[in-house]
Amino acid sequence: MSAFAAELRTGAHPARAAACAAEDSESPATEVLRAIAAASARGGDVEVALADFPDARHLARAWRLAVDHGVPLADVLEAVRRDLDRRVTFTRQVQARMAGPRTSTAVLAGLPLFGVLLGELTGAGPLAVLTGSAAGQVLLVVGALLICAGLRWSGRLTRQVIA
Repeated sequence: MSAFAAELRTGAHPARAAACAAEDSESPATEVLRAIAAASARGGDVEVALADFPDARHLARAWRLAVDHGVPLADVLEAVRRDLDRRVTFTRQVQARMAGPRTSTAVLAGLPLFGVLLGELTGAGPLAVLTGSAAGQVLLVVGALLICAGLRWSGRLTRQVIA
């Protein structure tokens, strides 16, 4: 998007600026810029051309703002680029901070299995108790359900933070 804005600042027509920026960009930006170039070259509605690209909704809104209000497109695109950079940085920070809770969840979910394995290795026979008696089978089912519920709850909490 920086190359596109730079081309516009030099006075290039939006179609030419998008085509030049598309040559230097990677997918999916290349396809978006080519759609902009094609729509702009034939005088079409760029916002409609970008409707096929859900990740380009900010760009479509920027285009609409520039067209409707006469704001220089390069300035709007630069503001959109800065906003997206900040959003990406924030998302990475949140995901990095959530690594600890996710790891804790995995460790806590594995502890009962580790306990059963350790009991078997020491000769206590927890598998025989859990599978050999009615009370053990009930405890096994209840324990498995509690582990699943804990995993779902932790997953829900971490997804809420990220979303």
